[in-house]
Amino acid sequence: MPPRRLLVFGLLPQDSGKTTVASAICRGLQKAGVAVAPFKPRAGHNLWYQYDAYLRCRSEGRLYCEDIIKLRDASRCPLPYELLNPIDALFTPLKAENLLQEGMGRELYLLEENIYTHLVVERYTMW
Repeated sequence: MPPRRLLVFGLLPQDSGKTTVASAICRGLQKAGVAVAPFKPRAGHNLWYQYDAYLRCRSEGRLYCEDIIKLRDASRCPLPYELLNPIDALFTPLKAENLLQEGMGRELYLLEENIYTHLVVERYTMW
């Protein structure tokens, strides 16, 4: 039988429950004996909000998101995180005191909306 594909999406870019729903689907299919390989093509995560995942990545010398950890665990997929999540970016909160010292307090809100002002590192995996 050819592989089946299922796309889970949400109306909000974050916190809409996509990972929770996808994890439940992966877990259910895996328990039913179906081989499952979750795929999160691009992810970005914040050091502040996902600090435990960051510490895990740092200890392994790798970069992948908390969502793919949950999805891989739910599916029991043996593939490496980097294959399941080929593009990943790590962001960090802006240091407000630095901007205030530079007289850029008014720009703080605008800069926070621009993710590239606080991008730390981005990983691309080519297979």
